[in-house]
Amino acid sequence: MIIDQINNSDNDFKAVSVYRFNYKNENGQYVPSQTIKIGIVANFMVKQIRMFNCLAECELYTPPTRLCKNCGRLGHIAIRCRSYKRCLHCGRKIDCPNNCGELKCDFCLSTTKCNNFCSMPRCILCNDDKHNAMESKKCPKYTEEKNIREAMAISNLSRNEIIRKSKPNYYAIFDDPQYENDFPLISTMTKPVRKSLDEELNRKLTKTKYSKVVSSVPKRIHVTGDEENITPSKPSYDFRNFSKVTEYEKMISSFTNQMAIILSEANCSEGLDMLNCFASALKIASEGNSEVPPNKNNENFAVQHSKS
Repeated sequence: MIIDQINNSDNDFKAVSVYRFNYKNENGQYVPSQTIKIGIVANFMVKQIRMFNCLAECELYTPPTRLCKNCGRLGHIAIRCRSYKRCLHCGRKIDCPNNCGELKCDFCLSTTKCNNFCSMPRCILCNDDKHNAMESKKCPKYTEEKNIREAMAISNLSRNEIIRKSKPNYYAIFDDPQYENDFPLISTMTKPVRKSLDEELNRKLTKTKYSKVVSSVPKRIHVTGDEENITPSKPSYDFRNFSKVTEYEKMISSFTNQMAIILSEANCSEGLDMLNCFASALKIASEGNSEVPPNKNNENFAVQHSKS
């Protein structure tokens, strides 16, 4: 009667089914509600329906995401479940004392935990140990199934079509006949192109950035020399073992080097010994010391050069 009334009214669609929803009252009995679901054939979203000389507002109906109280999975209810009983809190199997099988007994329909002391939550859908199967708002699988049902209601497509659109097949590009023409052959590639491809490949495969490598190197610590051993009258660096070379020291070094070469070519050992003593005396005098150490304890350039 309602279907005929809707089709005979001035509507731009055709009604094919009508279903009235029920709800539980205070006594636990199902009673008819004032909400009905109307199945129509149309290519657009219907917002208003004319029936019984009235204009009624309507909205899109999205099927609810059903959670089975028997096995904890989605898409069916416990009465039509063919699986075994599972704890909805920890996911363990519960043995039915009546061995009811596919026809579920009152024990399977009412029991949700394996025991009263079950305190280890684990979701049956996503295998997460931070929530159980009854906490649907925390489960990503439940949210994904809810989004699929909403997309099915809006686009009027099947479940498989929605899944294929949300997770496309990336190999479908090879079916395009123009795919081979879009890319040149490898033999025709020039060296600059190959170089750019190698750089791009290295950039993608390199996980560690250069900035991280530089930041991981320990920083240098500047340590100053001992202030007690630095003479204020002499220009020097912060380090103890380095001092400024004067022009006088450069002249002495150049003189001793040239004399060492001449005496070495003449095979004059006495002259080399005298030159060693002279260079040691000048070196100690330039440092401000009055005593001259023995010749065998002094290391100088002339002796080293003659040995080489």
